[in-house]
Amino acid sequence: MTDTANKRGPKGVLEDRTKLVSALRGIRGVEGYNRPSRFIRLKLADAGFVTIVPGDSDGTRGRPADVVKLTPRGHAVVNFAR
Repeated sequence: MTDTANKRGPKGVLEDRTKLVSALRGIRGVEGYNRPSRFIRLKLADAGFVTIVPGDSDGTRGRPADVVKLTPRGHAVVNFAR
């Protein structure tokens, strides 16, 4: 019996190094990289790559904007990626 689980679909952001680096570059604001979705940003925050701070409310309806910043661990991944 094997210990690996058979997963369907593509690898997630935390499992694929190139996806992780491109998501972190999008958060950093590098030109040519898209900002990842809120779901992916929450996954990166749980893994310790980014911190999420609630932004100021502008008084309109809806979810307040979050300010996402890279942690030193996130900066290291982006800086040492090829």
